[in-house]
Amino acid sequence: HVIGLNYIDHKKEKITLEFNISQKPYVLSLPLHSSQKELTGNNTETFKIELLIHPNFEFRQQVLKYGSLVKITEPKWLEEEVKGKLKKAFEN
Repeated sequence: HVIGLNYIDHKKEKITLEFNISQKPYVLSLPLHSSQKELTGNNTETFKIELLIHPNFEFRQQVLKYGSLVKITEPKWLEEEVKGKLKKAFEN
């Protein structure tokens, strides 16, 4: 239940990501993890996936590479942590 090698930093939990629809072919053809499930919806501008993983460093790096094309919708603590990293990067 990890992405990469390091799984010590957080317990396993449900993660929900909302992507810009332009990323759908990429995210579905190259899943972030084997637990990845597409969440159904009627939205034509975004789509959501759910993962059951340890949200480790490698996972956060994968999320950050999508930049403005992804939003963490669950859990809230992870959304805030990634926002903080983006703010720090902007300040640098």
